[in-house]
Amino acid sequence: MQKQSKAFFLLLFLFCTNASFSQTNNSFFEIPDTLNKRRFNNSLIAGLGVYASGSTWLWTQWYSQYELGKFHFHNDMGDWAHMDKAGHAFSAYTESSIAYSYIRWTGLEDSKAILTSALVGTGVQLTFEIMDGFSNDWGFSVPDVAFNTLGVGVFYFQQKYWKEQRFIFKSSNSFAAYPDYSVLGSDGSYADLGSRGAELYGTGLGARYLKDYNTMNIWLSINPAAFLTNENSRMPKWLNIAFGYGAENLYGGVENNWPTKDPVYFLDTSLFPRYSQYYLSLDVDFTRIKTNSGFLKAVFKVLNIFKVPAPTLEYNAVNGFRFIPLYW
Repeated sequence: MQKQSKAFFLLLFLFCTNASFSQTNNSFFEIPDTLNKRRFNNSLIAGLGVYASGSTWLWTQWYSQYELGKFHFHNDMGDWAHMDKAGHAFSAYTESSIAYSYIRWTGLEDSKAILTSALVGTGVQLTFEIMDGFSNDWGFSVPDVAFNTLGVGVFYFQQKYWKEQRFIFKSSNSFAAYPDYSVLGSDGSYADLGSRGAELYGTGLGARYLKDYNTMNIWLSINPAAFLTNENSRMPKWLNIAFGYGAENLYGGVENNWPTKDPVYFLDTSLFPRYSQYYLSLDVDFTRIKTNSGFLKAVFKVLNIFKVPAPTLEYNAVNGFRFIPLYW
């Protein structure tokens, strides 16, 4: 369900660890003209170590806790109001983007770095899909692979043909509290809606940021200045326009009833209808802010994963249009 969101944090950790080695020696962050074998070898060892340990940890701490069986496929295209599919595109894009910055830091030729980073994004996501394939609760999802490919493709084609990222996948989370509401079960008992949210999405900020489909938004942030041919344009080069997608009242993959065995709890859809949300907002491309500091460039690269709070116009089928003065 939400495992793919954990994947990009493996690469983010690797990138941040590398960037934190030196905050004062700017040469540390410079990309060498030729391959730096020491950097390349160290990066390869570190990258494989993070991948192997992260994959092992996820298998032992997550998948092994659920019933496993023969490898099988599962079509989950309609689940979770497509929020998981948007998350797959975001994660695959982010993994490829971070991997590219990390690989280029070794001095590897640009074209090879682009291809390698695309393979990293594809490989990391495919690992989790294969694990899904052995889980009786999920399965290998071809739609997931399609959206993984979309995320990797958005990065790859921009970097290869434009040498920059004009379209950026970003994410945000409002961390809105769950309502205090009791849900009636088939045996007459009651379940707390907040407890159901915690069961699905966790309670900590990190878990909710990565997994909470009710408060998560995925954005496609576009840089208009990158498409202008007039170098004297007053359009700020760092200013982006962002299109976002979110969903509300998701307490089950397809319907709001749980679990599959008695007692089953049914959420009143007239009070808590499932619906999608569409956003139009402003954003910042931090990588286009000029600085001579290699450390700040590394920090800006990480910050660019997140959508900045800004005035936002929302539309959904239940409430129509609404303007939010400051929305994240």
